[in-house]
Amino acid sequence: MRPLISFFADTFANDKSPRVRAFLALIFALHLTFSLFFVGAIPTHGGPDESKHFAYVRQLVEDHALPVLTDPRATTDSRTGAIAQHPPLTYLVAAPFYAATRGLGDKNCERVLRLTAVMWAVLTLIFSWRLLRENFPDQLALCLAALSFAALLPHFLLLSSALNNDGPLICFSAAFLWRWTRLCREKGDFRDWALLGVLWGLALLSKATALLYIAPVFLVLAFQIARKTRSFADGARALGAFALPGLLLGGWWFARFYFMIGRIQPIPDFAEYKPLLLSGPLDLIFNPNAPILVGRFLAGAMRSIWGQVDWFFAPAQRDAMNQGFEFWPSLWGPTLPAPALFPLTLALYRVAVVATVVAALGLLIGFIKRRFEAPLRLLALFFGLLYAALAAYTLFKHPGFFEGGRYLLPALPATAALWVFGMGFWIPRPKQKWLAPALLLFFTLWNIGCAVNLTQVLVPLYAPNG
Repeated sequence: MRPLISFFADTFANDKSPRVRAFLALIFALHLTFSLFFVGAIPTHGGPDESKHFAYVRQLVEDHALPVLTDPRATTDSRTGAIAQHPPLTYLVAAPFYAATRGLGDKNCERVLRLTAVMWAVLTLIFSWRLLRENFPDQLALCLAALSFAALLPHFLLLSSALNNDGPLICFSAAFLWRWTRLCREKGDFRDWALLGVLWGLALLSKATALLYIAPVFLVLAFQIARKTRSFADGARALGAFALPGLLLGGWWFARFYFMIGRIQPIPDFAEYKPLLLSGPLDLIFNPNAPILVGRFLAGAMRSIWGQVDWFFAPAQRDAMNQGFEFWPSLWGPTLPAPALFPLTLALYRVAVVATVVAALGLLIGFIKRRFEAPLRLLALFFGLLYAALAAYTLFKHPGFFEGGRYLLPALPATAALWVFGMGFWIPRPKQKWLAPALLLFFTLWNIGCAVNLTQVLVPLYAPNG
């Protein structure tokens, strides 16, 4: 308990200004206000695959067994409906809450289990703040802006409010990023790299996405060896100290999955999707459908990382985009009549698209001019690898991931820092202090709109009895 208390105390130790502490408290309070509201407002089984996640927890508690797959094309246990393609950590943490509340009925029990998602989200923000303050100690204004961005991003709030296995992955990814960037600065000893491996193992036990995380560790160590800032033997020891505990902690589940179903990656290949896929990298040049598929991914990733599409696009607008792909309407959103506060949330989304382009240009110019510190380049590497992996999976494996914004959220603190520092490139330093309050106001309005749209339109439309 004492190390835990010390960790939380150290996280905010440098923030002694009453104004800074009050602003941090406001960020966490707004995040909790919206996430707890959505815990109650989202109908049960209304989150992504939530009924299957709930079935997984129930199977663990009532059958004392992990779910299994018998069909290589399946994703759920045919006996219980549990989402058997995922590792068990999320469900093991939720199991005691289920055991304590199952007598209240499934709906009440599920809402209690959603509180574990709130817990993961709060821990994510704490790790994110630690990451930001340690890497950018002289950029307090931009750190506050980045935390505001992360805490109130609508899609992150959705995953903070529903039972899912993205929450712990995002949490352990934030912790992984914090420790990884520290080790890139300080090199560290065997125990430091082993601790990073433990965090990787916990992320592996949350979701298969974490298999990718060995890549940035390997690339940085290889770069240091090539630059002769680290010997080959030292680099090999660091990689081994990282990989061994991670694989021991999380690798067993993937070995089990492979022997059970014959593959490591959880999503099966479907032959019927082949017409919507590229067969290999050369198709990016020679396949006439490549521009459409790439454009669809770019537009879908932009839309979905900002939030669940229906939260700010009315169903009619969403359906219009799906009737036939055109890049600009898909990215920008079609102009159709919309009820409730959909016009407001669509307008704010469009502001976010323009601001993202501005931030991307700021990042590009800043990197070319070497205006940004080394930690930002590390965060860009992590985000870039995750984005490239999602693009490759969407284009070559499964076209349905073109709106896979939640698969980019393991890089949430990196995304927030990159976006904010890109915007900060255009803002004189004395005026950067206004970026955090502006983002807090912007996202607060957006989430109020999302809350109204959800309760006044989406719930009556999709779950009138939910």
